[in-house]
Amino acid sequence: MLKKYLLTVCVASSCLTLFAQDEVPQDGFYHTKDFKNAVATPYPEIRQADVLSVKRIWRDIDTSEGINKLFSSPQSNLMDILKAAIDSGRITAYDPAVSPKNPSGDAFTVPIPGKEVFSRLTDSVMVPVFDKDGYQTGSKMYAGEFNPEAVTKFRLKEDWIFDKGKGSYQPRIIGIAPLIKITAGDSVISEQPAFWLYFPQVRNILAQKEVITNYSTDMSFDDIFILRKFKSTIVKESTPGDLRIKDYAKSDDDMQKESDRIEKSLKDYRKKVWDTPAAN
Repeated sequence: MLKKYLLTVCVASSCLTLFAQDEVPQDGFYHTKDFKNAVATPYPEIRQADVLSVKRIWRDIDTSEGINKLFSSPQSNLMDILKAAIDSGRITAYDPAVSPKNPSGDAFTVPIPGKEVFSRLTDSVMVPVFDKDGYQTGSKMYAGEFNPEAVTKFRLKEDWIFDKGKGSYQPRIIGIAPLIKITAGDSVISEQPAFWLYFPQVRNILAQKEVITNYSTDMSFDDIFILRKFKSTIVKESTPGDLRIKDYAKSDDDMQKESDRIEKSLKDYRKKVWDTPAAN
């Protein structure tokens, strides 16, 4: 009897030892998402017949502000992610230049060749050219290296859609653009898109990139945008005159008040829609 007991204990111990050797230790309290193979979660379908109205909004995200610092984290920098995807040809950048076919500059009409995208964002440097005897024979312009950390703002173009079928008023991000500073001397006189990216094309890229901060979020960059986990300032809404807020606001305070007013109108209308029964 004792021999049988000891044999059972030995077999059980051997099994536990083998299991322990095969088991991979878990680095953390729970398993994180498989970001490498993730795909963007599709939006709920909206039938065109159910679209009662669409309002277009443009808003800026400043990555230096509180909650937005996750976009410029050294471990997961949004501009680094977008640059790598453009360089590899996975996404297409579009020219932001205004034209008769693209009066607002954000209509995704003219693709930019991959090699040209970031050369537009670098400062050119004049370098002297010397002959074999050390005498200067001329000079040549060289493009500097693009620094993703120089991008501190992004612009979103989005549509707010009233779906009467579901009784919902929901945003859909259409485009995203890194902003570059336009300077005169030492002063920044404006900021404008360096190029536009079609957001639905970018989503699967963002879904595979984990947001890394000082604490675990288990969220992708796509999650951050779709769940609206960012702070932003509205800079324009669709109007008959196609005016930006800064075109008619007299001061920075007036611009902020107008941005807040538009934001509040979106939230108020959304609440009103939610409080109204959906159409049958």
